[in-house]
Amino acid sequence: MARIVVVDEDKYIRQLYYAEFSEMGYEVFTAAAGFELSVQCDRSRPDVIVLDIKMGDFEGVRLLQKIRSFAPGIPVVVCSVYDFGRKDTGRPAADRFVVKSFDLTRLKAEVESALQSRTPLLEAV
Repeated sequence: MARIVVVDEDKYIRQLYYAEFSEMGYEVFTAAAGFELSVQCDRSRPDVIVLDIKMGDFEGVRLLQKIRSFAPGIPVVVCSVYDFGRKDTGRPAADRFVVKSFDLTRLKAEVESALQSRTPLLEAV
């Protein structure tokens, strides 16, 4: 079963995504901020991270940078109401970008695509 970590400061968004992805058969963990994300990554070893890029004081951009340094192999799907500049070379690139919507069809498709296209990490025996 694939593991997803959803990072969003809005608890209702976290609850919605938790319900939707759980219903799809994924094991879902949530985090409201960076510290919680690092704890969840240590505990759950996620296969994909869904990240809101515009959280209090641009925390999402800093989180994306940190994810790239401590977990470079985990695909990140940025889901935001803001077009954070997918091609902005001054910012770390997300693997996928989705504009937030009440219709979660696109987000679900991007998460599934990220999961299918990722290269499984080999674990030491």
